[in-house]
Amino acid sequence: MRRHIDSELGAARGPEWIARPERSNTNLIRFMVWFALTLGRPAARILLYPTAFYFLAFSSLARKASTGFLRRALGREPVISDAFRHFHSFSATLLDRVFLLNDQYDRFDVRIHGAEIIEKMTSRGEGCFLLGAHLGSFEIVRSLARAARGPQVSMVMYEGNASKVTSVLNAINPKLSLDIIALGKPDSMLR
Repeated sequence: MRRHIDSELGAARGPEWIARPERSNTNLIRFMVWFALTLGRPAARILLYPTAFYFLAFSSLARKASTGFLRRALGREPVISDAFRHFHSFSATLLDRVFLLNDQYDRFDVRIHGAEIIEKMTSRGEGCFLLGAHLGSFEIVRSLARAARGPQVSMVMYEGNASKVTSVLNAINPKLSLDIIALGKPDSMLR
């Protein structure tokens, strides 16, 4: 059973998505950031529909990965609208990062559950690991900590497969790139 899961997820040959070339254009990403910050979140969300459609129509690898994930998550064969919503949700999370990196928390209705656990740990001088899996915005955790002048939050992630997006997002708030621990580098574990 484990071997079947590994081969289904690509673990037997290594994580393919890390080496996959990024499907984006730096100038287009910059335009979308400018558009979002100039015209606001509701207007920018309109651009997510053609973006999601583009990846659905023209990225067979992304569509296959999405369909595989959705098949396991939904417990049924996903239909095309499921994959479209999956791409749209992923795009919306990236768009939200633009506003969060720009300290525009007031655009979001955030409800925190279990904050008392983190508060107790930080009051004792302890740290912790919070794990995320693209099921929402990991940026919101870091943003909330900054807004509340709370504990430092560093994110551990692979950056190499999205260098164009990362470079544009880092330009929004350059000091925050220091809070990212890039995996796959010699000092990753020490940091």
